[in-house]
Amino acid sequence: MSTCPRCKAALEYAELFGQPTAACTRCGGRWLTTGALGQIVADYEGEVPAEEAHLQLPLADVREDLPCPECRGPMEAFNYAGDSGVILDRCARCGGVWLDVGELERAAGAAAASRRGVEEDIRRFSGELHREEVRQDALEQKDIRGSAFPSGTAVTSPFLGGTEGP
Repeated sequence: MSTCPRCKAALEYAELFGQPTAACTRCGGRWLTTGALGQIVADYEGEVPAEEAHLQLPLADVREDLPCPECRGPMEAFNYAGDSGVILDRCARCGGVWLDVGELERAAGAAAASRRGVEEDIRRFSGELHREEVRQDALEQKDIRGSAFPSGTAVTSPFLGGTEGP
């Protein structure tokens, strides 16, 4: 049976948003696969399971050299989504992810903020993008009309096996 890398309690297997997880009932941490993390964060809508709402990780239990609950290999800290500021722990061997209590909410918040940012960028830049596309199309049409060799005219050369002109 897997044990919590923080408090060494036995992990209990459960589902969260339809994804398999292992949860610590003592400190509120969760063990899941990378794929499950992405799906849970995508489906997360801000609800915290009632049994986890009161849990907090004691400062004395915070350490950097956590063992993987599954394979006991070393876990490495990483910044979720590259630059979110949410630091999670991932097993270097099996790729599973450990989330301390509250980190799921922070990861979901970072993902939601990123989605909102993309939506705002789309709204902000869509008019400019459309104007640039129209401008580029006009330039291409101008280039085609002003070409010395329109696409329908064949040019032959005696060097390329063609015939000489009149």
